[in-house]
Amino acid sequence: MTSIKTKQSDAAIPTLTHKPPFHSLSPISDQENHKYYCDALEWALINRKEKDIKNIALTGNYGSGKSSILKTFRERQIEGLNFLNISLATFKEEKNKNSKTPISQESKVSDNTKEDKISQIAKNKSNGEISDKNDQLRLIELSILQQIFYHEKNDNIPDSRFKKIRSLKPSEVKNATWLVFGVLCSFYLFFYFDTFRTLFNLPEPPPWLEFLLKGLVLSVFLTLFYHFLKKVIQFSQRLTISKLNFQNLEIQVAETLDKSILNNHLDEILYFFEATNYNVVIIEDLDRFEQTEIFTKLREINLLINNSKSIAREVAFIYAVRDEMFKDNDRTKFFDFIIPIIPVINYSNSNEQLTKALNEFGYSISTDLIDEVAFYVDDMRLLYNVVNEFHIYFQKFQGNEFQGKEFMDKLFAMIVYKNIYPEDFVKLGRNDGLLYKNLIQNKSPWIKKVIDGIEQENLILKDELDQLEKMLLKNLNELKRIYLLEYLKIANGLTTFRIANHGYTIEKMLEDENFDKLLKNSVTYNKVYENGLVFNHQFSQIEAQIDPEQGYLKRKAQIELKNSGRVTTIRNMLKSNQEKIRITKGTKIKYLLKDKKVSVSPNPTKQEQLIILLIRNGYIAEDYLNYISYFYPGSITENDHWFLMNVRNETPSDFEYKLDEVGNVIKKISDSEFEKNYVLNYSLVDHLFEFRGNSPKKNTIIKQLSNESEDSVKFVRSYIEKSKHVAIFVKELCKIWTNIWGFNEQDSSLSEAAKLTYYILILNSAELSDIKKIASISGLESFISNKSDFLTLIEDVEKLIAIIELFDIKFTSLNFDGVSKNIREYVYENNNYALNSSMLMLVIKTFGEFNQENFNNSNYVAIQLSKCDSLISYVDNHITEYIDSVYLKLENNKEEQLDYLVDLLNHDKIIEPDKERVLLWTNTVIKDISELHTSLELIDFLLQNNKIEASWLNINFIYEETEKSFSEMLMVFLNDTENTKTLSSKIFDSKEINHIAFRRAFLLNNNINDEFYSLYIDAFPFSYGELNYETLSKPKVTALVEKRKLSFNLDNYNKLKANFSSLHLTFAVNNISSFFKEFSVLNLSELEFIELLENSNLETSNKIKLIGLFEAENTITEIKALTLIGNISLEHTALKLSEPTLSSILLKSSIKQNQKIELLVRNISMFNTDFIPTFLNSLGGDYKQLNEKGPMPSFKKTNSLVVFFDYLKKIGKISNIKDKGDWIKITTFRN
Repeated sequence: MTSIKTKQSDAAIPTLTHKPPFHSLSPISDQENHKYYCDALEWALINRKEKDIKNIALTGNYGSGKSSILKTFRERQIEGLNFLNISLATFKEEKNKNSKTPISQESKVSDNTKEDKISQIAKNKSNGEISDKNDQLRLIELSILQQIFYHEKNDNIPDSRFKKIRSLKPSEVKNATWLVFGVLCSFYLFFYFDTFRTLFNLPEPPPWLEFLLKGLVLSVFLTLFYHFLKKVIQFSQRLTISKLNFQNLEIQVAETLDKSILNNHLDEILYFFEATNYNVVIIEDLDRFEQTEIFTKLREINLLINNSKSIAREVAFIYAVRDEMFKDNDRTKFFDFIIPIIPVINYSNSNEQLTKALNEFGYSISTDLIDEVAFYVDDMRLLYNVVNEFHIYFQKFQGNEFQGKEFMDKLFAMIVYKNIYPEDFVKLGRNDGLLYKNLIQNKSPWIKKVIDGIEQENLILKDELDQLEKMLLKNLNELKRIYLLEYLKIANGLTTFRIANHGYTIEKMLEDENFDKLLKNSVTYNKVYENGLVFNHQFSQIEAQIDPEQGYLKRKAQIELKNSGRVTTIRNMLKSNQEKIRITKGTKIKYLLKDKKVSVSPNPTKQEQLIILLIRNGYIAEDYLNYISYFYPGSITENDHWFLMNVRNETPSDFEYKLDEVGNVIKKISDSEFEKNYVLNYSLVDHLFEFRGNSPKKNTIIKQLSNESEDSVKFVRSYIEKSKHVAIFVKELCKIWTNIWGFNEQDSSLSEAAKLTYYILILNSAELSDIKKIASISGLESFISNKSDFLTLIEDVEKLIAIIELFDIKFTSLNFDGVSKNIREYVYENNNYALNSSMLMLVIKTFGEFNQENFNNSNYVAIQLSKCDSLISYVDNHITEYIDSVYLKLENNKEEQLDYLVDLLNHDKIIEPDKERVLLWTNTVIKDISELHTSLELIDFLLQNNKIEASWLNINFIYEETEKSFSEMLMVFLNDTENTKTLSSKIFDSKEINHIAFRRAFLLNNNINDEFYSLYIDAFPFSYGELNYETLSKPKVTALVEKRKLSFNLDNYNKLKANFSSLHLTFAVNNISSFFKEFSVLNLSELEFIELLENSNLETSNKIKLIGLFEAENTITEIKALTLIGNISLEHTALKLSEPTLSSILLKSSIKQNQKIELLVRNISMFNTDFIPTFLNSLGGDYKQLNEKGPMPSFKKTNSLVVFFDYLKKIGKISNIKDKGDWIKITTFRN
């Protein structure tokens, strides 16, 4: 495995300065978290005798922490509890359940047969000796028996037949030697005492002393011999003789008939517990073998132990087992007490545990990766081992610089897979196994199949494209010839078409680029002795002559629609297919899995699911060898290898990263990898451009640098600053990156100086054809035309001229300083300048007569008087562009001379909208609209914007031009306040017939504003006896009446009366004399009579006359009429009324009581006494009481009232009148 040199990533890579926080895989004591479990165990064990608890189960899933709880419980050191641990954790779960090979013989627990359990199982499995369930059970029992007896010292179980090989201590050898020596010496002294005495020349002792000495020696001998014999017996008890072989004779002494090892050695087990003080046996991992029979045997052994009188204590067995070991309620029948364990880790929280463990090392692995692999890491020991191994791997392969986060993720993913499926991980290193198959082998067939299919499709598409292009080209050229031949007809003597000072034949004009110039009217023509002649027909006129219904572009579109739609589709498909091939070749397996191009299996196993997860997310990829092997320098250096790893891991390197063997590095990078930005390196690109000519990898990297990605742009700009191959680099880059100009142009981060540097590089380095392509999709042409010093930017004069001709540049700004006369004249004569104010000013100053005031205020006049014939012709041929770019852009160009303005507006190449814009822009108003070549639309525009003088002649002209009607815009104009003031102040008394008709039509125009109408008719000094004004609005007719534009006659009176309420009365008031003359035939109604009396404009004398005329022919009954007449009579004594009329006024009118009394007093002689009671009743109030007997009402004194009461007394209506100062008290007669 190697490490990758790269820039420091955002992942925090630890540098260990302390002791690494490795995690032990052994059980961990945790008094706090295990408290409740330990309390339960303690209760069960303390109460095992009272509650008869002998078999205790600690149940939980694999990895739930059962061993850690038991360890924590043992560390409590509860008094009276001695633990014996039995663990089968090193056994694999049984997988060979169907094996038929039997075990030949029970393995003996002896000094010669005590092998390690793992080695024994591996050996038996390899030889096919584990044949069935019973054979496995025997091995389990053997392991349990071994762990019981190997747990205790030999000295504690001296009588056991099971002994372990052990090395003798020097003291033990010494003691054994002295024991044998003592036995021999005491034996020799007892039986050969005299010989011993003679040998050492000792004096003969007295008989009693000799007897005493022999007795002492015999005691020593017997004591030593006892110990010697005890050792021999203990050794002989361990021997079991199965067979004795004497050449051809075989005697079988003993063979165990019981195949159960535990049953066969019950006496040893009971002896063990008798000889030791263990009272708690902990049995772990027995459930891995799914052998419930072993639990039954252990329960039986537990029963025997607890029932043994020689042991005389309660021994409890604690089993650490999985929940699913027993079915249904079997476990509650088997165990006396069950403690459930909540798992410490499972699929739902292993991600948090993983993160925590990694953080202890200081690693920051991708959260997504941890979450995804956590599903497969459900055991704390496995989790810790993954973290431990990852740390070791990472530290081992860490380079001089920090690896990136991607490296860490990939390494971690590989370590996870290694721990979960170690066998397949080993196979991966040998290009074998399930992971290798899915990572490498499944990819190549798919790629080949896809590419073959695409290439076959391309062959079919290319054949179809060839046929379509031939057909399309033929049809379009025939269409172009039709239009070119029409030009030949209208231009007699045409030899060649002329574009930018170059002549083109008809065949050349068929080319799209040249024909497009013709469409834009940018083509002139040559005759035999004349050049640059202008066609007197626009292309639009040619189109109309050939086909008024369909223009060229429409006909072209129809042809292209026939075939070109399919052509475009095929080209796009071919381009897309080439891209598919390129992408397919470099497609990584992770994308194939994501897009379901390849699959692992229809029904993937859990291992395959993990493989899919890791590959699909790129955690394990084609560069897997970088994570499981070392790198050794050879054709490339280690420095180069770092770079290659970055490329393959898709990790960016510094552009300045130094490569040593650049050529060999390039060879090792595949074409598809050259498409990625991870290969961008100064040394690498320099090497590619040191050799002329094309190469696939060179073209690929140039193509990549043109993709406008952030990295590509950054590389291009920095490479240009540092490289010695700038010119050729930019030249090659421009061939592919056609948007190079546009991209730099739009980049706001670039300073203008930097942009100019790049532009100059492009213009000086790129080929002309590439510059053309670049300009077609960017603002290059605009840049050139707007660059005032462009003529000095390119040193190669021929290339400069070629660029100007190529694009037919129209410079928007130029500085002629330092530019030769020939170049200036070339630009001027070929119209290579834009029509804008600055360029026109430059041209006129350089080649004609310039007047600043005219140029600013009346620009069209300035041009026509400039004496620049070429400019005048240029403007005339491009009048619309001139209007857009110059005329309407000069802020003060508002005072165009009227004659020149009319000429400009009458220009045959100016369309209506442009005329309108000119009119809006200038302050000059058209004095006589008849001088313009107008259309109805332009007339409306002039009226709407008040761009004509308000005169009756202009109004009359417009009226005649619009078919003797008042158009909507004309009405807008007439309803303008200022225009109304102007027109109404001018008397229009022309006697011409058309003017007379116009005036009458004007008076009958109901669309004129009512207020303005009243003003307008002042301009017409005539009155009309006959006029059909019935449809006019009442205000207009009122104006006609009030301004006496209608002669008084019966017809007008009746029209007014019939159509305009009360207006006939106004008409009568204004013509009162004529009215009185015709009164007898007018049939005036009482209501009309009332209205006339109320009219303030009617003089009183005329009202009195009117009353007399009306009273003579009519009986007046209306209260309002009576009241009006009464008031007039009170004010004017000249009014003489008839008795009926006066009586009606006194009885019915609404005049006041005192006024009625005054009027009665004035005319009392006209009434007899019979009228008085009726009159008093009509007065009402206290006056009514005067008709009764007895009342004495009082009244406010007035002169009329005094006269009236005197009259009443006189005629005997009242009895007495008493003067009470301001009051008068009246006394009536009593009954």
